[in-house]
Amino acid sequence: MENFKNCCGESVTMMNENMLHGSAYYLREFILHKLEEMNIKAETMLDLGCGFCDLTHNIANVIKAKYVFGVDVNPECINACLAKGIKAFRLNLESDYLPFRSGTIDFISMIELIEHIRNTDHVLREAWRVLKPKGLLVLTMPNLGSWRNRLLLLFGFHPEYAEVSNEIQVSGIRSRPSTEPKPAGHIRLYTLKALTMHLQYIGFKIVGIYGVSSGFEHSKFHPVIRSMLGVIDQILSLKASLAQHIVIFASK
Repeated sequence: MENFKNCCGESVTMMNENMLHGSAYYLREFILHKLEEMNIKAETMLDLGCGFCDLTHNIANVIKAKYVFGVDVNPECINACLAKGIKAFRLNLESDYLPFRSGTIDFISMIELIEHIRNTDHVLREAWRVLKPKGLLVLTMPNLGSWRNRLLLLFGFHPEYAEVSNEIQVSGIRSRPSTEPKPAGHIRLYTLKALTMHLQYIGFKIVGIYGVSSGFEHSKFHPVIRSMLGVIDQILSLKASLAQHIVIFASK
């Protein structure tokens, strides 16, 4: 993922674009499969933090959306989305209001966005406002309370995805700071319980909670250890509060 440059721009953009390997791949495939499995259909779709709209386009195809909109702060992303036929708006989700009347959107996606936002109350309230009654929000996030982070904290290491610098990485099993990969700009991390409480406070009703395995293909462990950890991760991810990534479906 590229370096974080502003509140909900390039970092979210790169996350949506690079959903091809490791945890990002598992997350993308899980979202698309679950939408198909649930037979979700929506006439209007809004993707907050849409990036270059590749994943937006994939989701729209699955839910058969006729009218697809995206929001991002990066002008390059806006141009790319427009070229794909998706009407995109350049907005700062920290403070700008969404250009839609209240209760007009059937389906909203927030894929790996919330952790990049400082003013989470504002973006969640705006999502709730424009969502139709009984409309659906799908939100994903890295889980602060994952089993891996619990072990890291137990042994005195900094939890994954919890960033303290715009220049260096200190999370995970490290003996010294590293400049690669560059920090992604994570500002607010949630446990599952914290996010469900926040969504309910805004007014959302939780309709589904799922944990997603992250995979260990790109770790530096021995292949046998990687394989064993992958199996453990898949098993523990069956309990969403322990998974590396969480997917929440919520309705208005």
